[in-house]
Amino acid sequence: PRSTLFPYTTLFRSARAVPGEGGSAVDGAIEVAFSEVDGGMWVLVRVSGDPARRVLVYDRHEWECFVDGAKNGEFDDAAG
Repeated sequence: PRSTLFPYTTLFRSARAVPGEGGSAVDGAIEVAFSEVDGGMWVLVRVSGDPARRVLVYDRHEWECFVDGAKNGEFDDAAG
C-alpha cells in the first residue's frame, strides 16, 4: 500500500515570525515543511493565513532546483 502526505498535521516552519509572539507566523508568510513518505522526501509549501489552506507539494529535485535558483539570483527581478 502507498502512504499519503498529511499536510494539515505536518509541522511547518515559517520564513518569518512575529517577535515576542512565540514564533508564530504572520499572515502572508511562506511556511515550509519536509516530509518523508515511501522513501522519498517531499517539500510542502503554504502561505500562512490562507483561508483555503492550500499546500503546494514538491519533490526533492524540484526543491533543490528552486533553492539553487534563489541562491544564484534567478528571482531577483521578481523581488522588485
